[in-house]
Amino acid sequence: MNRKKYEEELILLQLNDSQFPIGSYSHSYGLENYILKNLIKDSKDTKKYLINYLKTSFYYNDLLAVYLAYNYFIEGKKDELLDLNIRLQAQKSQKELREASEKLGSRLISTVHKMDIAMPEQYYDYLDYHKKNDIIIHHAVAYALITASLDIDLTASLLSFAFNMAQNLVITAVKTVPISQFDGQKILYEIYDLIIDLVTKIDKLDEEYYFTSYPGVEVASMQHEVLYSRLYMS
Repeated sequence: MNRKKYEEELILLQLNDSQFPIGSYSHSYGLENYILKNLIKDSKDTKKYLINYLKTSFYYNDLLAVYLAYNYFIEGKKDELLDLNIRLQAQKSQKELREASEKLGSRLISTVHKMDIAMPEQYYDYLDYHKKNDIIIHHAVAYALITASLDIDLTASLLSFAFNMAQNLVITAVKTVPISQFDGQKILYEIYDLIIDLVTKIDKLDEEYYFTSYPGVEVASMQHEVLYSRLYMS
């Protein structure tokens, strides 16, 4: 393995670290509402919720968006990438989920810029194109633009992105259900096969399933907006 490959692996670890300063740890994506309603009470419930969330809402929306955006960037499809962000904006009808995606995308781009990571001119062209069209770059798209610009392997990018989402939700469960840290790590290990399966079959996903909506997550997010007291922003 050459030095570039080592650097690619390290940047993926850094970008997907739960402590990377973009605020991902501040969002539960509706999970907090399920916990407060006593629908998730232990590690068994947590694992069931996590599997369902990853297989449905996350897979058909954010993970798919990373896959599409990465390929659009590589293929030079500037307008398709712009349209992808517009579709994400429309699909995320819940205020908290939409704002979370927008803020995480903005902070990811800002943080990477402050790190002085060398990026190709095409990357900045795409950012400028979105800015000129007054289109916000969502988190999944921002992540794909960065990893594609750095020539990081698509499969590795998808695996890291999916694991990061799972890890953040498990951390939320550890803090709020609560479950033990050991149980949290055990859950993460036990869903390895699921994450691999989702990533390796995403290129075969039929277009009619793109950006499928899941009412349970949407309703939980809407209810979360009006909670009297809460720990998370979504």
